[in-house]
Amino acid sequence: MNSARRFLISSLMFLLLVPITNGCSEGPGSEPQQSQSDAATGKLFGVSFQTLNNPFFVDLGEGLKKELEANGDRLVILDAQFNSLKQKNDLSDLILQGVAGIFVNPVNWEGLKGSLLEAQRKNVPIIIVDAPVKKSDEELIVCTVASDNVRAGKLAAQALAKVNPKAKLVMLHLSV
Repeated sequence: MNSARRFLISSLMFLLLVPITNGCSEGPGSEPQQSQSDAATGKLFGVSFQTLNNPFFVDLGEGLKKELEANGDRLVILDAQFNSLKQKNDLSDLILQGVAGIFVNPVNWEGLKGSLLEAQRKNVPIIIVDAPVKKSDEELIVCTVASDNVRAGKLAAQALAKVNPKAKLVMLHLSV
């Protein structure tokens, strides 16, 4: 793994963990219920990715798991397989397991409100990863952590231009 990618993943892990490890509770009694075995082995967290066919998300999941386990916590990594219904069901399952927090890389950024409301009712903090949620749903999450793909593309093009100043570069704009 190159140093720039390692730095990006490490930075994302730090940004993802700070809000949770600094305490996301609203006050006494707002923490999710945990079983005695969970309490003895640390907190349980969950992450739901759009897909685990993308090496970026695999690396992100592994980095998150490593950081959490270093603190004595555990992580359940779920693959929504680009299926928003599966992701909603996975999020409900995580909430029922009494997780201390959930990281979500949304399949459908407009279709998360029900899951976000369910998490809020159970005092489970949600951190959105590498994709937005609807503006009206932002109050239901702790934060969003995302890369600046435009800037990353610009930096990559500049690096390529330095390697071979005579190379011809093409910029593709896709609206998805």
